[in-house]
Amino acid sequence: MDISLFVGKGGVGKSISSAMYAGQCAQHAKTLVVDYDGGHSMRRVLYLPDGPMQVNKAVKTGIRSLEVAIIQPPDFKGIEAAQESRVSVEKYLQQFPGDSGLVPFHDMVTSFFGALTDIKSVGKITALMPMLLDDNTYRSVVIDVAPTEGLERFLDAGHAISRSLQNLQRLGSFEIMMIGMRWPDIAAYLKGEYVGRGNYFAPRLEKVALLLKSASYYLVTTPEPDPIDEMWNVHKIVSSYGGTIKGIVMNRFVAGRDEEFIDEIKDKAQNLPIITVPENPRLRLPGSRRRANEIFETGKVFAPFVPSQSF
Repeated sequence: MDISLFVGKGGVGKSISSAMYAGQCAQHAKTLVVDYDGGHSMRRVLYLPDGPMQVNKAVKTGIRSLEVAIIQPPDFKGIEAAQESRVSVEKYLQQFPGDSGLVPFHDMVTSFFGALTDIKSVGKITALMPMLLDDNTYRSVVIDVAPTEGLERFLDAGHAISRSLQNLQRLGSFEIMMIGMRWPDIAAYLKGEYVGRGNYFAPRLEKVALLLKSASYYLVTTPEPDPIDEMWNVHKIVSSYGGTIKGIVMNRFVAGRDEEFIDEIKDKAQNLPIITVPENPRLRLPGSRRRANEIFETGKVFAPFVPSQSF
């Protein structure tokens, strides 16, 4: 499985770039494009049907061999609401099957102790995990990541959640008993299936972290000073994480006007390929079939960068 991430400042065309790249991959093998950005622009880019979104699962797009998954934090009844409704802790925990089993711990820590926890990041990464680990039919996965401020949380989520789970497993029966005297719901969780099967779930989290570390990263920008400055911030984040930057995508490029930005990037890019994508008003035309054709046609700019094993 080849994993590619498109990252950068909001509004620079990450979703369109992801869709065009995924369109190229889908011409040769089954491909999943993941909308991990809270704005869910991929739905508009691919002209998915109106109405309630199917989230946290792969759905067909109408484009052959291309599926899309819109990722968002799980919707659940929090522990405080469950207690007010006299819902048992066992029933409360049933809302979090499989990999999502660490979400209730963050919920309870926030509710009982007022601690700031990143429930959204935990919920999103655990929703993505089965698609990366359990479905071996995808040859390529293309991820449209949230703007820069969410990138570090996304990259660190796998390791951070795994560490949390391993720490919970180390609690002894006496410590759990003491916790249960004050917070029986937390004690019930610590004695539950998710923590008990930590030797299964923790390696899955670590594997996702390794997959993201070994993925290909494309930095997306437009020919403007602020997006380019932000692109270099993203470059630092990805490099510090150990990710491999495969290229820079400059959207809305106008020949004869924006060459100075290309020259500036070449001076700092250390021989990274620069992929220029011109402003294309056809991408705004309605109609899913026409849109699909445009994604394939315009996406040819990415053809040389599609991994050979996807063919």
